[in-house]
Amino acid sequence: MHNDSERLLANGILPDGFKKYTHDSNDSDGEPYTEQLLVEIENKYGLKGEHIKNAYPSRNPLTQEPMILFTFNSEGAEAMGQLSSENIGQRLALILDGKLMHAPVLQERITSHGQISGNFTMEEAAVIAVALVNPLNVPLMIKESYTDSELSLGAALLRIAVIRNYPEIIELLIKQRPEVINDMGKNKETALDFASRNHTETAALLRKHGGKTGEELKAEGK
Repeated sequence: MHNDSERLLANGILPDGFKKYTHDSNDSDGEPYTEQLLVEIENKYGLKGEHIKNAYPSRNPLTQEPMILFTFNSEGAEAMGQLSSENIGQRLALILDGKLMHAPVLQERITSHGQISGNFTMEEAAVIAVALVNPLNVPLMIKESYTDSELSLGAALLRIAVIRNYPEIIELLIKQRPEVINDMGKNKETALDFASRNHTETAALLRKHGGKTGEELKAEGK
């Protein structure tokens, strides 16, 4: 990211090779604010989303603040090692589905493992984690329309986590949004329907938290 974004944009200057992004965040008091940042377009280090092997939300063991833990494959670790070592103290733009999600400061050299921390909630951490491990195939803001409603963001994220078999994210989403566990989309199937076809342990986890199939809900008149 450009170190002088605020001054340049205040004067209407957009340098060559940079793109303007808007970033919504919260200050140290939890108050929302919006900032505009200049992000370099060229990918100098070859780091791509598909280099991420895994990502999941967690909490800082000392402060209990939300954070995201992630791991790279060998190619990604090499690229990230070069990027981070040459840019310590600089902000790194995390762009998902064309949206600037977060802009953390690189505190140290990162290779195969890293973490992202900042002013976001656990639900936002889950959103970022799901999108990190699905950079090409899963839009961040998925909505599935049907007759008189639509699949909420929480329900869509739960569906993605079930399909991809991410138990940590499933547990978090159910804790944050327990009401979405039995939401149905246009195909009239619940998250449990998806899990039952491919992931026995995930299906058991959903059952444990009250998950039911579409047919079971239909039989109950729901």
